[in-house]
Amino acid sequence: EYGYILNNAGYKSWLTPASLGLFAEILTALDDGRPILLKNPWDYAHFPFLAQAFPRARFVFIHRHPFRVVQSAVGVFRAIWSERDGYVDLLSQRYRRLWGNPLTRLLFRWLGTGALALDVRSVISGVHRANLNYVEHHVSLPAERRLSVRYEDLCAAPQEQLQRIFDFLELGALP
Repeated sequence: EYGYILNNAGYKSWLTPASLGLFAEILTALDDGRPILLKNPWDYAHFPFLAQAFPRARFVFIHRHPFRVVQSAVGVFRAIWSERDGYVDLLSQRYRRLWGNPLTRLLFRWLGTGALALDVRSVISGVHRANLNYVEHHVSLPAERRLSVRYEDLCAAPQEQLQRIFDFLELGALP
């Protein structure tokens, strides 16, 4: 998830015109002649910009029921603020900085309490906006540049769905 790299460098967690230079450096560092697969949930709502910035890129949208997305995101938010998360700590300078401040940590714990539930409202709002953006703009991507996969189908038949993704990306048979 390159969003952490962008954020650590002082940019938003999703690609913007300002962060394209850094992103180009990341792509150059990763380029070994094979196709590059990138994942960044923060860019889901910004795929029209990505499609314009990278006219040869193809997009695989893995959809999950919005209730499950909200449930998962809220669970992660509450978990990383109830006790220090080593993985997020390793990836995110911002998390390390915020965790290091006892008042900030207390504030985030409080925001995630069941009674207040500001974390739930915030996540619902973000998921809603991102999904509306997808519904409005996904048809602007030609069919040969987009593939949609239901998360439940991916879980139920991973080999079949991964082969479908490989076929779409013209990568041949699964290894």
